[in-house]
Amino acid sequence: MSLLLLSLTLFTLTLLLAEASDVDTADIAVRNLRSQGAHVHGRYLFWLGAFGDPKSVNIKQAETNVFKTDETANEGGISAATSATATKTAPLSNKDASLAGYRLAAYEATKNDGAQLSDRHIIFTIFQPGTGASSDYKLHYPVIEAIIESTVNILSPGWRVHVLVGDDKSIEILTPRPGLQVVDYRTAPPSERLEKFKDTYVSQTINDLSFENFCMRRWILIADYLDFLSMNGVPLNHIFTLDSDVVLIKDPLLVDKSLDWKAIQSYRVINGAAVFWSLHGINSFVHFMVDSYSSREKAAVLVKKYGKTVKGCGRGEHVALIPCFTPKGESDLHMLHMTDMFWYSAWADLNPASRVKKSPGTMDCVVINRLGDKNFNFIHKGSDVFEDKQGTKEPYCIIHFQGEHKKHVLPFLSFVHDTTSSFYLEQANDKKVEGDNWDLEGYPMAAYESMVNDGTNPSGRHIIFTIFQPDNAATSDYKLNCTLIEAIVDSTIKLLFPEWRVHVLLNVDELIEILSPRQGLTVVDYRRAPPSERLQKFDTSYVSQTVNDLAFEQFCILRWNLIADYLNYLNVNGVPVNQIVTLDSDVVLIKDPLLVDKSVDWSMLETYSIINGAAVSWSLQGMNNFVDFMVDSYSSKEKATELVRTHGKTFKACLGDDHATLIPCFIPEGESELHMLHMSDMHWYNTWVGMRPISRIQKPLHSMDCLVVGELGRKNFNFIHKGSDVVEENAQNEGAYCLVHFQGDYKKYVLPFLSFVHGELSSYYLNTALDLLYAKPINMRLDGDNAVLEGYPLAASQAIQNDGAHLSGRHVVFTFYQPKKEQPIDYTTIEAIVDSTVKLLFPYWRVHVLVGDDKTIEILTPRRGLQVVDYRRAPPSGRLRRFDATYVSQTINPISFENYCMRRWILVADYLNYLGVIGVPVSHIITLNDDVVLIKDPLLVDKSVDWTGIESYSIINGAAVSWSLQGINKFVDVLLDSYSSREKTAELVIKYGKTVKGCAEGDHVALIPCFTPEGEEDLHMMHMSDMHWYNMWVDQNPSLRIQKPLGGMDCIVVGGLGDKNYNFIHKGTDIVEEKAQSEGAYCMVYFQGEYKKYIVSFLSFVHGEYASYYLDTSLELLYAKQDITKVEQKKITNEEIALSELGKYNGGGSSVVGRHVVFAIFQPENGSISGYNINYTLIEAIVDSTLNLLYPAWNVHVLANDDKIIEKLIPRSGLQIVDYRRVPPSKRLQQFDTTYVSQTVNPVLFENFCMRRWILIADYLNHLSENGVLVNQIFTLDTDVVLIKDPFLLNKSLDWTAIDSYSVINGAAVSWNLQGMNKFVAFLLDSYSSRENAASLAKKYGKVVNVCEKGDHVALIPCFIPEGKKDLHMMHMSDMHWYHSWVDQNPSLRIKKSDEAIDCIIVDGLGDKNFKFVHKGSEIVEDSAQNEGTYCMVHFQGLYKKYIMSFLAFIHGEVPSYYLDTAEELLYVKADKVKVDDHNSVLEGYGLAASKAKMNDGVHLLSGRHVVFSIFQSESVTDSDWKLNHTLINAIIDSTVKLLYPDWRVHVLVNDDKIIDMLTPRRGLLVVDYRKAPQSERLDKFDASYVSQTINPISFERFCMRRWILIADYLDYLTKNGVTVNQIVTLDNDVVLIKDPLLVDKSVDWTDIESYSIISGASVSWSLQGINSFADFLLHSYSSREKAAELVTKYGKTVKGCAEGDHIALTPCFIPEGENGLHMVHMSDMHWYNAWSDEKSASRIRKSPENFDCIVVGGLGSKTFDFLYKGSDVVDDGTQNAKAYCMVHFQGLYKKYIMSFLSFVHGEVSSYHLDTSIALL
Repeated sequence: MSLLLLSLTLFTLTLLLAEASDVDTADIAVRNLRSQGAHVHGRYLFWLGAFGDPKSVNIKQAETNVFKTDETANEGGISAATSATATKTAPLSNKDASLAGYRLAAYEATKNDGAQLSDRHIIFTIFQPGTGASSDYKLHYPVIEAIIESTVNILSPGWRVHVLVGDDKSIEILTPRPGLQVVDYRTAPPSERLEKFKDTYVSQTINDLSFENFCMRRWILIADYLDFLSMNGVPLNHIFTLDSDVVLIKDPLLVDKSLDWKAIQSYRVINGAAVFWSLHGINSFVHFMVDSYSSREKAAVLVKKYGKTVKGCGRGEHVALIPCFTPKGESDLHMLHMTDMFWYSAWADLNPASRVKKSPGTMDCVVINRLGDKNFNFIHKGSDVFEDKQGTKEPYCIIHFQGEHKKHVLPFLSFVHDTTSSFYLEQANDKKVEGDNWDLEGYPMAAYESMVNDGTNPSGRHIIFTIFQPDNAATSDYKLNCTLIEAIVDSTIKLLFPEWRVHVLLNVDELIEILSPRQGLTVVDYRRAPPSERLQKFDTSYVSQTVNDLAFEQFCILRWNLIADYLNYLNVNGVPVNQIVTLDSDVVLIKDPLLVDKSVDWSMLETYSIINGAAVSWSLQGMNNFVDFMVDSYSSKEKATELVRTHGKTFKACLGDDHATLIPCFIPEGESELHMLHMSDMHWYNTWVGMRPISRIQKPLHSMDCLVVGELGRKNFNFIHKGSDVVEENAQNEGAYCLVHFQGDYKKYVLPFLSFVHGELSSYYLNTALDLLYAKPINMRLDGDNAVLEGYPLAASQAIQNDGAHLSGRHVVFTFYQPKKEQPIDYTTIEAIVDSTVKLLFPYWRVHVLVGDDKTIEILTPRRGLQVVDYRRAPPSGRLRRFDATYVSQTINPISFENYCMRRWILVADYLNYLGVIGVPVSHIITLNDDVVLIKDPLLVDKSVDWTGIESYSIINGAAVSWSLQGINKFVDVLLDSYSSREKTAELVIKYGKTVKGCAEGDHVALIPCFTPEGEEDLHMMHMSDMHWYNMWVDQNPSLRIQKPLGGMDCIVVGGLGDKNYNFIHKGTDIVEEKAQSEGAYCMVYFQGEYKKYIVSFLSFVHGEYASYYLDTSLELLYAKQDITKVEQKKITNEEIALSELGKYNGGGSSVVGRHVVFAIFQPENGSISGYNINYTLIEAIVDSTLNLLYPAWNVHVLANDDKIIEKLIPRSGLQIVDYRRVPPSKRLQQFDTTYVSQTVNPVLFENFCMRRWILIADYLNHLSENGVLVNQIFTLDTDVVLIKDPFLLNKSLDWTAIDSYSVINGAAVSWNLQGMNKFVAFLLDSYSSRENAASLAKKYGKVVNVCEKGDHVALIPCFIPEGKKDLHMMHMSDMHWYHSWVDQNPSLRIKKSDEAIDCIIVDGLGDKNFKFVHKGSEIVEDSAQNEGTYCMVHFQGLYKKYIMSFLAFIHGEVPSYYLDTAEELLYVKADKVKVDDHNSVLEGYGLAASKAKMNDGVHLLSGRHVVFSIFQSESVTDSDWKLNHTLINAIIDSTVKLLYPDWRVHVLVNDDKIIDMLTPRRGLLVVDYRKAPQSERLDKFDASYVSQTINPISFERFCMRRWILIADYLDYLTKNGVTVNQIVTLDNDVVLIKDPLLVDKSVDWTDIESYSIISGASVSWSLQGINSFADFLLHSYSSREKAAELVTKYGKTVKGCAEGDHIALTPCFIPEGENGLHMVHMSDMHWYNAWSDEKSASRIRKSPENFDCIVVGGLGSKTFDFLYKGSDVVDDGTQNAKAYCMVHFQGLYKKYIMSFLSFVHGEVSSYHLDTSIALL
């Protein structure tokens, strides 16, 4: 207390002294007290320590002088005196700091993150120039984000970091966090001094104008912001401003430990980039700068004194103060350049004692002001960063990564924050070149000095890559593959450095970023280099003559200029340039490039062409000579034309004029078509070389000393390593390879080849001659009538000979087809099958894949023995065209698939003919489907046959067939002949086709219509597949066309799975069955249809990864490796493994108790049934939870018919997954399917499954029992039942083994023994043994329901009208009604839960109450429930499934409690079948929100109050302004329900699935998907007549109109169904309610008016009559275009601008009188509302907001709000207005404040400062 009194006394004395003093000691007193934890309000003091929590103190800063200095004498008459006054409700009186718009980063706020006492502040200012600025000034966001995050991490909480930013991207990436403040300075109202500066500033700079302007302005922005903080109680004793390329390593004050920082105004650490300030100092500097520009004369004087003279002359505004001049002794123009830091120097010189400028070398830690003059090898020593060299004493504290050096920031920061690492920083040296042709100071310098530092010897050898990305690269053949380029550059460095240095000249930002700096590499952005004189001369004179892309060809010529200029620049700056090799970015070096010719003296040559254009050696003189020659050649069009005629290449083509600028197209003698001359850079090179061939060498590749592959595609290569060389295996040529050119499409081989080059692979087979993937077609026309196949790329005999497959002539052919709509290709399986086939058969067979989809081509990596053919690329042969013209389908299969099955034989025959014609031997052909696995050579199926003497042999019908070339051509010819006429085809189809039950439609029966065979009732049809044609063809000559039964072959062929199980093992090289009667080996297996899923695992076995493989295809247990049917016979040598495998299946204990939980899951084949869709995530979660709870005491089984479920449920111990589709039906299942007739209100398919499942489960459990699995106890569960405890704990006294069944939850959870389940199944079958018996039981046990379905729903008992009723009713008989009838036969052994006391609580149906679950030890109980019992299971039926995931999270301990509110059935359930008579409301599709439902949730029927949101998401709208923010919508609606329910009900009409999914059903909320409601007549009428007149997106504006009809229709529907609708308020989804909306006007009788506009369009009150009246008015207004146009003209809004098309469908654009530009009329729904309300203004009210009884904020942006609570009201702190707020409209971009404002509204924070004029993050 004494301290408080002393402080108060001192404060009072200070104030008294201040009144008599010129010095503002009051300000000093205030600051001192603040630093001790006080809040000062005007002349009053609140001491925080004495008066408690600062949140209770309402800060009002009445007056604070920011600074007041008397420096007139020191600063040449420039006064820096100024003052500042701040209040929260009015602009600041200080003319220089009118900054009330800043969102406060106040002392109170800083307290929360631990930075409140430090008073130390780092300020970054970030600026993004406009589109016209140079890329030098573009922001690099990852670097900015990393620097700021690093600064916060290093300095917080000792310092607070502030970022003043002016672009959206920076705001987005800089996530707010403790210690960081992000300020959007664009939204701050400019201070008077900023406005004054804008008016008076004139530039004098060589820099970008907008950038330099900002560099000046930023100091005012910073000073204004700091003034604002100070006025609002934030202590500011230490301020450091940093550029966003400055990296702090230590606290910046450590640069000078001896200094009293509080005693100075400023300290320049790095010129402009890192400066210390006091608040007084920065304001003084700003005042000086503003004053300096107060007159042009004053500014000019200071610019002359402090500006920098630079060579050159800017234009226009760059020299706005002082024009250019020629200094004495110079001949060129110069100019003065004045940056903000020159102004700083001028200001600092006025008071050097308090404005310190020190050299970095005199500081107490190392500061790097500018990089580029040396290299650094940084290391960590403890927490400090040092250089790794002798004699370094001081640690580093700040580094400035200016300009191009920003690219080093990210790796350097990784080093800074990882104290175990080191960092080598190699820099460039910026030297100016004075040479005549290369004034290239813009190049980043890789100077000799820096090269020496990284170990490069002075050999002067340089590899140059030049990389160009054209603007249209996205769609062109010239798009770069950055990954490949990076790999090639890395490989080149790895091979050649340090003997050679690698340089990359490029124009691609992505590559600049990717090519990380490393030793031996220099990356040059040639866009940054000022063009040399000869480059400018060339640009002026160049004209194109090319068949290539113009931009690409121009670059190819320009690049030599760029390279020569760059090398000259290096040479001038001391870098030796003795030898140059230029490489294209698709050339892979294997050895030093000079080894291509050891006999040559490279220093004596001008050039040596290794690969024409792609790899060329040069001397510097030679390159300059070539460039000069080219420039001279283009010096006149005549000279260029003459050389092009002499040396250009003639092409058969004629492109546009720009391609033939020199010489137009022409028709050569003897030709009929236009040709053109093409002149590339290499034609110019060849011309130049020919002038002096002695020093300019071009040798043929074969004469070089190592092998150079200049072009791929002519042969295949089998590369291996031989010592350090790369050679070809078994090649006649012994030479080593030194480079390979991967031109064009062959680039795809670069990455694997580099892996080989660097030793990751021991060999590499490069097959590019056969490579049928993308290669260009050869121009070979075959003579045969049916084989015009010149489009095929060459598969020549020579190429095949090279890979060892030339003698056999054996070919396996796969054909793959991807239909557009049918089942997609499983690419993994295809790749595995093809790989396995190649591995098995090559080199005795060659494998070919004929394919028509890109993905297959991509995945089938070229390899030896494999040929991939894209048959889409081959021009169709004559016979293929003939087939396509005559084919008509007759099939039950998809037509496109069947058509392909026919066509494939022609494609295969054509392809094989082509191979034969070009010399490839074709003696044996096997065609295979992509689901056939070969285990042995396919010819081993029959050793007795002479394969060369037959035409065909059918191994597996259609799927595996052997052919001769003659045979397949004969079959194709028969196929074509069969379709030569429809009559012949029809006759053959009738004879050879298959009759099938059923009738497809349309083109499926294009030949023969459906028919009813004699003795049948149903329609049948003929089906003719390609194999029926094959069988017909075989019958014509069976001795040469063989079909044998599978059992008659010499090895075992599995022609179809599903009829038995297999236990495969390896026996030597054979695969046999374990203990099979047959001793034969298997040679192929056909995995047809669904069985494809076993292929990959089976292949793993085939290739020796598994010793055995159990294939169970009758029961289809998914993880079939465990043989459960013959457990005791499993041959496992290791006894421990045998035990563990048995235990794994039986559940580690269930082998004794035999307990099994069974889920049965059904998905109809033709898709989902409405209301019964499978939710895979929920099922997976339920099964997982059940397994985790019960295993190993129970095993869990899932019987399913859905591939996705089978795929998602990962097999694991205790879980068995069964695909019951794969199980042959038992006799009793067949009996049931024959006799069952339905009697149900449910979907017939679903009810049928509910019956059948018991037979499926019983059959499965019998199978387990018969095969040795104990089955003592069974528990069947539906997939919406959550178990919490072992199900047996529900009745601990019961002997579960002694009863047949126990119904825990009707149908959804039932206990059985095996005998009981089989008894129930027998009863079910007997009940359906006759229709009479079934009908009798249905009448007795079925349920009468008030509805009448049709057809199969009432197959047993027709609908009827019960006595005393008027409507039709029906009997409903589910599987559980049958269960009850069975239970009644023996209730002592068949128990229903209600008959027995239970020991834990079961929730068998949600909807009638709410639950508040909590954990109590290991139990789950209800919080404060009268019932003390624990819960053991919950049934989440129907729509309540949506709660399962969150409930499971609670069950498993992720949340401590769980509130389940299920008392209300919400809307989109089943449709209400009530048909409303009114013509405007035929809305039976709506789910009923009936009065009974309202009663259940406490909504009073008399109030009838409804809030309606209508939400629209247009698929066509891409503008982010119109996209929904689902999180915000969810929060708004939650808040509205929370505020208004139960007095109001909230409705959401929506067309967006995500919103529907997010809006969890709850009491008081109805969610309506209006897409599901049939349109009313008036909505149809509106849609037919509406025409738009709007500036908004048309789909959005159209919805704004339609919504009123949607809402009116919906409300009509509610009222007609008994829901009271007295009062309606419609809200937009950006309106936040704070109070009941009717409180806006207490004087009005709301029931007596039609409408009341609270916020135009966004918040409107209606009566039901009113909204219908408005909807009808809208319709009437659009009844004619004339009427609509008249009202639009009267009520629409004229806006400047003119939209096009449908935007102005009513009224065209026009130019108003007195205006210049086009205008248009805009008519929104609210303009129509205004027109409607004007008709009857007394009952359709529009009031001004100031007349409301509570405050409505209809639009943000005009002021600042300081909200706080006053009792239950929200008021504005400090405003004179005593009214409370009732709603706020967060329109447009202001939506971003909704989430935080709602936190305030619901009491999470006590006050809320909403600053929408500055809109901070």
